[in-house]
Amino acid sequence: MNQEISNSKQLLETLLQERVGFFAYPNGKPNVDYRAADADILRGLGFDAAVTTAWGVADAQSDRMQLPRFTPWDKTRFRFGARLVQNLWQSSQLRAGQIAA
Repeated sequence: MNQEISNSKQLLETLLQERVGFFAYPNGKPNVDYRAADADILRGLGFDAAVTTAWGVADAQSDRMQLPRFTPWDKTRFRFGARLVQNLWQSSQLRAGQIAA
């Protein structure tokens, strides 16, 4: 896997003529589609960050190689904004232990 990611990163950088600093795990479920050791490989290859499909909102304490995210697709700006606020609130409640994961 290490060589495949490294080769792909180099190919993209050559094609784009710029540095590739971000990675998205295929499928992206922690401990199912990738392991913590894979995040360490990305660190070693010089990536700045990587996103998973684990639900959540990243903050300053998040592992940059295992950033959670949520689906932001909505039909209007208002619904998108409402979803963003809801996800931020739920994430803060989870961190505070006030609601179950």
